Amino acid sequence: PTRRSSDLGGGPIAPASAITTSVLVTEMGVGELRPLYDTQLEDAGWQQAAAGNDDSVAWSTWTFQDDEGDLWSGVLTLTQMPTVATEYFALLRIEKLDDSP
Repeated sequence: PTRRSSDLGGGPIAPASAITTSVLVTEMGVGELRPLYDTQLEDAGWQQAAAGNDDSVAWSTWTFQDDEGDLWSGVLTLTQMPTVATEYFALLRIEKLDDSP
């Protein structure tokens, strides 16, 4: 996929959370697109907790333990734009879990 706009908004939204967004342009369907992101998160050490998709939206939830032992959770959503079938809005939000050491 080609990024039309990268990092439309992103960065820390609180001391222990962050969000990043982008718009992607691709001929792929959402069911083909999500595994590309899943692989990148897995390669970075995240573990998938759940995932799913329908014809226009895909999502997955994730957990991660950093080098300090803190636990993090994340959610990825990919949403097909309603007016342009080849454009998707991607959002990844992560946050440190309150019960982390």
